Order: sequence, then structure tokens, then C-alpha cells
Amino acid sequence: MRSFEKMLVVCGVALGAFLFGPIDAAEARPNYFDALTTYYGIAPGANLDACGVCHFKWNGTGQRNPYGSTVEQQLYLGKSITQSLIDSELTDSDMDGFTNGDEIMIHETLPGYSCDNYFLAIDNPPVDYHTYCVPFVATCLVPIDIRLNTNIVGSFGVEVGTTEIYSIEIFNNGSTFPINVSSADFQAGASPDYSLVGPTAPFAIPVGESVIVDIVFSPTTVGFHNAVLEIESDDPDEPSVYVNASSVGFIKVLAPEEDRHACLSDVSKQYAKYTKTHLREWNRCYLDEVAGRACDTGRRDAKILSAESRFRSRVGGSKDKACKGNSLTASLLDMPTNCEAPCDSIVLTSINSLATCLICQQDAAMEQELTDALGTAPPDLPANSAGSVAAESCQKKVLSGMAKAVGTVQKTLGRCELENIIAVSPTDCAVAGAEKITKAQSKVDAAVDKCSDTTGLEGCRFEMSPDPACLGASALSIGDTLVDTTFGIDD
Repeated sequence: MRSFEKMLVVCGVALGAFLFGPIDAAEARPNYFDALTTYYGIAPGANLDACGVCHFKWNGTGQRNPYGSTVEQQLYLGKSITQSLIDSELTDSDMDGFTNGDEIMIHETLPGYSCDNYFLAIDNPPVDYHTYCVPFVATCLVPIDIRLNTNIVGSFGVEVGTTEIYSIEIFNNGSTFPINVSSADFQAGASPDYSLVGPTAPFAIPVGESVIVDIVFSPTTVGFHNAVLEIESDDPDEPSVYVNASSVGFIKVLAPEEDRHACLSDVSKQYAKYTKTHLREWNRCYLDEVAGRACDTGRRDAKILSAESRFRSRVGGSKDKACKGNSLTASLLDMPTNCEAPCDSIVLTSINSLATCLICQQDAAMEQELTDALGTAPPDLPANSAGSVAAESCQKKVLSGMAKAVGTVQKTLGRCELENIIAVSPTDCAVAGAEKITKAQSKVDAAVDKCSDTTGLEGCRFEMSPDPACLGASALSIGDTLVDTTFGIDD
């Protein structure tokens, strides 16, 4: 594992003043939000005057809630934003018994939240948002209520001699009284390879607060290990809540170093080519949009599909001699059980699944790059407009600089990790590549400062409290994640 701390730059749409001067807040909002508030006549300050109508993050960006996902599916069909809103009205996205249209137009309640999922809202939602989730329901809170962040934990494979920790957060989800936890322990029959770390019961959890209890799994033998954690409290509806833990202990067998080196050398090389093409085509498309030219999506998709086909044929396909041709698997390459988030639903078994994982990570990288550089990412089209030749040139410089910086990080760290496979003493790649990486970061951070017209830029440099090094940090985060995925580095 490299020594530097991974930097996750979460960059949304600008909401106020930016580095070089003020910007009108309305211009900074994505056009789908303007369409929502305009079409439904949502007044400023109203319950539904928030990006949280469509997103789990109350201030926007990131994963969409059930209503946002419904609208998103309509957008993917090629409909306009307004038509997508209209065609989503008869659906009950949050399954609370009221259609989206009725919730918005009649009751002014959140169409993406019910009392079953309202607690998934993040990024500082209003303290009273639970009062307008479901029509005719005054609040989703009850006087005494216990809630867990999850009731199932485990890992498909944990190497014998290592440790995996699953954090269980116990919330006081009530409105009036503290939760008194009288017991928190494993039921009889639990595997002895599980242990519990946290406060010793009995303990109380005040209203609005939570307590962390860690289930620690340290396998000593190969095979399935199971345990059930039972938490007892004075919640009248749920006096006992349970967490089912199920994990597999295994002894790792790796392919010879020279075989892993040859395989991952080819994977890294082919992935760098795919990354370069993927970013180039999406950057070109979005630059066309902000310049007022319709993106040729057919050309973009054809080029990306062609690049993906070449990549798959060489990584797990018919032209893969170093990996598939040598009968290697993800496990023999020392890969983790699952792809890294946000692609962690992909289980890494074959080389084909590794290729799918890498393609998924590249999609996420593209979205992060466009969001951080321009302030928007698919499926939303850019609402910002370059305006002048100088402004268009500036946006092109920023995107080009980001792509080059990502490529430099990917190439520098990738070469080092490849050498570490056969090295007698592995190198700290962050330290070894620090000079090249820092130089690449400085170049992309300086790109904005050289612009004579920054009109239309709404990325991380133009937030309320901008970080002048955010573009370089984003490039590091993206490139680092791509290398981690390529070499199976599980942070």
C-alpha cells in the first residue's frame, strides 16, 4: 500500500463566489434543477427548493435517490428534462402510496423519500426534512427508535492471518428519549474467529446520536465463518435487532512472480490506452456542448466502443496471451475479492471480470474529471456556456491538462507497482514518483490561472471556498484509483 493518503475530491456545482469574482447563483445551478423549480413553480426557500429532491446529497451531485433515478431513466431515453419530469409523475418512486406528481404538486413532499429510506439523505439536510417525506405523516420519527446502518456484513474471502473489520453504527433514530442498549453480543454458536470491539453494555445513546460497534473477523482456518450479533434495547417495537456476519477464510495461492509481472504489464499498457481514448472522446463531446455545438454522440460512442472492444480482446479475450493464455485468474494475481468502489458490486474472479472492473472504474474517472473540471457530468448536459473564443480555449486547456495529469499519475505509479512485483525490496511508489506527479499536478492547477476568460467554468476551482490545488488533487485521486484497480491494491 502506498504511503500517501488517498484524496477524494468531491466537487459539485458552484453556489456562490469563485476565485476570480462573483457569479450569479442561478447561473451556477444545473439546468435540470432550473427545469424542476420552473415547471412546478417551486419558490425559493420552499421544502422542495433543494437538490435533495433528486439526490441523496442534499446539495446535489452524486447518487440519485429513487425519484432522481426515475427521472434519470427518462433522460436516458433521449427526452427533454421537462418531458422526463412529466413522464415520471405517475410513478411512485419512493413507494409510499402517493405518485411523484401528487407529492410535488399537491402535498409538497419529497417524492424520493418515504419513512423507510429518509435517513439515507446526507450532506446536511434540513433538521425538519423528515416532516415532509410522506403526505399526511407529520414526522417519520417516533419517540423511541433504534436503527442500524446495516444488518448484514461479511466478505467473500479474507486471507487467513489477516483481519477484516465491519463497523456497525447504532443510531438513536427517535425524537424524544435516549435508547438504552442493555446487551450487545454474539449469539451462541458464533465462530470464535469473530470478536466485538466497542462500548460495553449497558449504555445509552442520546437522541440524534450514534455509537459504533466493530465486528472483527480474524480467520485462523479456511472455510465459512458465521455469527449473529444481537443488540437488545428498550425500543418497544424492536427490543432486539440483529446483524448477520458471514465470511470466508482462505489461504492465498499466487501465480509465479514472472507470470504476474507479464500479465499485469500487458493489462496496465492496454488500460492506459483505453483511458486515454475514453477521456479524449468525452472531453471533446463536452467541449462541443459548452461551446454551443451539439455533441456528435454517435461518433463518441463508436470510438469508445471500438476502444473497449480492443481492450477486452487483449485483457481476458482472444488476444490475451499473458493473462488468459497463461491460465491466470484474478485470485492468482493477488486481486481483492471485489472491484474498488463505486464498482464494488463486480466480483473479481476471471481476467474478464477484471476487464469489466477496469472499464467501470474508467466511467467513474470520467465523471469525476468532468465534474471537477467543468462542474457537470453525465447524464446531465453542461448548462454552462463558454461564450468567447478565449473562454472556450480556457476550458479546453483545463480538460486537456486534467487528462494529461491523470495519464502521468497512471503511468508513473503503474511502472513503479509493476517493478514492485519482482523487486526484492518493494519501493514506496508515492515517494519514488513524487517529483513527476507534483509537476503534473502543478501544471493542471496553473492552467486556470493562465486563462484570460474563465466564463463557463463551474468546476472545483469555482466553488464557494475554492481550493487552488483541487484540479491537481483530483488528477491524483483519479490516476491513483485506476492504478490501484489495475494492480489489485486494496486500500
